[in-house]
Amino acid sequence: MKRLTILLTHLYMLAPLAAQEGNKQNNRKQKIFADSSLSTHELIRNAKEMGKKDTSAADKIFRMAISKAIKAYDNYSAGKAYYEMGEMYFHFKNHNKSFGAYLYAKEYFVKSGSEKKIAFTNFKIGRQQYYRGNYKLASGHLSYA
Repeated sequence: MKRLTILLTHLYMLAPLAAQEGNKQNNRKQKIFADSSLSTHELIRNAKEMGKKDTSAADKIFRMAISKAIKAYDNYSAGKAYYEMGEMYFHFKNHNKSFGAYLYAKEYFVKSGSEKKIAFTNFKIGRQQYYRGNYKLASGHLSYA
């Protein structure tokens, strides 16, 4: 009986410590998500600057930002990275790669629920379809936007 009371006393004393440890783990997860999101936005900004000079290096940076955003379950940042990649390729008149990037951006914006970005992306997809010579598809995307 004496052992049981000692065991119950120890459990009673350790229960609040376990709860505090659980809160620390949740806070760590939130900090990791915030740091990951911040570094994703920094990578996108760096890739945009690099894209003015070197598209292959910028493409690698964009891909790193996309993989970080996907690992952090941040669909909006992944969509933004694809969107900016599409802008870079459009600037250099690579309409096929730009079109592909915009399609991926639209997919991630739909997952994140950002209606404004979906509309902008549909407009850009329509513009790319127009430059690629698909006029009927372009009119469909532009009217949907």
